Amino acid sequence: MQSLLVTLGNDGAYLFTTRVGGVVTAPNLLGRQMAAAQSGDEEAYRQLLETVTPMLIRYTQRYLSSPDAAEDVVQEILLSLHRVRHTYDPERPFEPWLYSIARSRVVDHLRRQRRISAVEVMLQVLP
Repeated sequence: MQSLLVTLGNDGAYLFTTRVGGVVTAPNLLGRQMAAAQSGDEEAYRQLLETVTPMLIRYTQRYLSSPDAAEDVVQEILLSLHRVRHTYDPERPFEPWLYSIARSRVVDHLRRQRRISAVEVMLQVLP
């Protein structure tokens, strides 16, 4: 969940920040960190991963009943993010890109679980 926060800065100017998954960030901070990471900035990449990991844990826990499964899926999401980080376009918002990856990994996990459950039911029915 993302929301826009508007506050009054020390100089009397409005300051726009975003709250993403309970974490308050400067406008497009995550996108800027990813762009820096794409350029080889390891510290920006580390900070990005530290920021998005709790967001992803909360996101996956909404869809998965097991905390262990949620943590496993977060690891899959982070691996996917690492593999496809070159596809992020810094001109576009980061969060929708991240959550589309997250959604795909959650759906993949649920499909695997459904297939496993179907096989278990078949084995229980067979004599």
